[in-house]
Amino acid sequence: MAAGKNELSCQMALYPLGQKKYGQIIGEIIGELEGEEGVHMEVGPLSTLLQGPSPAIWKIVREISEKADQKGDYVLQLTLSNVCGLDSRQE
Repeated sequence: MAAGKNELSCQMALYPLGQKKYGQIIGEIIGELEGEEGVHMEVGPLSTLLQGPSPAIWKIVREISEKADQKGDYVLQLTLSNVCGLDSRQE
């Protein structure tokens, strides 16, 4: 599928800082995300991949940031593209 207008792919990695149970925190935050229509999410061992409409991707990124902020200090690393990662998306 060719990338459509207003579509994004996002690779993100969340790093809770100073947390002993960082894996648990990441799992809780990802598990609390509400499904967004048209967004494909693939959770991997090192990062999470999102593909879908730009507004929905930004909403998810904002939700993750807000939830991580409630847990303490964090770093959220993002790689965004309006081309890479969208051409190979399976429907």
